[in-house]
Amino acid sequence: MMDKAGYGKTKPVLVRILAAAVGLLVLFSASGCTKNTDGGGEVSAKAGQYEIYYTDAEGDRLLHETYKPASENFEGILKEVLTRFSLSPKEGLLSTVPEGVKINSSTIGISEIDVDFSSGYLSLSKVQELLLRSALVETLVQLPGVDKVRFTVEGQPLTIDDQEIGVMNKDSFIVPDQDAINSYRTMEIPLYFSDLSGDHLVREYRKIYYSSNLNTERVCAEQIVKGPNEDSLLPVTGTSVIILGARVRGDTCLIDFSKTVGDLPAADSPVKPEAALYAFVNSICEACRDDGVTGVRFTIEGSSDERFRGQVNLDQTFYPDNDIVVEEKAGAGGAGVLVDGNGANAGEQEATEGGTDLP
Repeated sequence: MMDKAGYGKTKPVLVRILAAAVGLLVLFSASGCTKNTDGGGEVSAKAGQYEIYYTDAEGDRLLHETYKPASENFEGILKEVLTRFSLSPKEGLLSTVPEGVKINSSTIGISEIDVDFSSGYLSLSKVQELLLRSALVETLVQLPGVDKVRFTVEGQPLTIDDQEIGVMNKDSFIVPDQDAINSYRTMEIPLYFSDLSGDHLVREYRKIYYSSNLNTERVCAEQIVKGPNEDSLLPVTGTSVIILGARVRGDTCLIDFSKTVGDLPAADSPVKPEAALYAFVNSICEACRDDGVTGVRFTIEGSSDERFRGQVNLDQTFYPDNDIVVEEKAGAGGAGVLVDGNGANAGEQEATEGGTDLP
């Protein structure tokens, strides 16, 4: 029997017991935190609090409210969270699940939750669909052990414009804090990371949904800082690096890093300074080719006087180097979600956007 939220019991699958056990182990014994990616700090997994994502009254941006489930087991927490997600909690916060759409069921897998919707999902407008998808992923990836969310409609994979969406995680849907979601672009961007030797680069493709207020060069640079999806690749910077500026002047992209870019990604990292810089150069020039970008210049907190990691002169324009590239990786493909409160200040950038408008 369906309840008011529109879903019944979770489907009995073989891996559910294992996943639930892992989830409970993390929930009750871990001292770490579950990441809240909306710029509002971290949600303590130990305290059992989660941010449930909704839309504002206008239905064009994501907001969140803290919720603490009463359940003490993983399946109970999941059911409570989905119930809460499906209801509008108060004035000014609206559920992204509109009338005519129901959550049929949820299936727990290893590090993944599959959520099946009623056929009404296919009647959603483009903005409604993006809001629902991003809000649900951002809500569920906070649960212990959950990294991915898969959407199905009446048991079939979610397909939009003949393209299967696939699993979503927190890394490819970028929304600056308080930004409206009614103007979005999608792009499969090429990103370069180091091979295990530290001498060469490997291309990895990543599908990104991002606000039209962000420029493509910033999206590329920030995704490189986040690191590769493939275990066989190495990051070229540490994740503490901040992209202070990203804009295009003529045919040259100007990237300004924080000081931490001079640090190795790890103490034992073999990544050469040249490989690290050309990861940005090759990625940005390829992604922004249609905007006429042919080269990249770098500064560190506004200065190009110092040598990058003590070796490479930054006072020059860098052009793509294909000789440093070896094999390429297909990448994760499926879209994921990241609500990023540290996004670009659109008013301070020259918008040189790539990609295509969302259908």
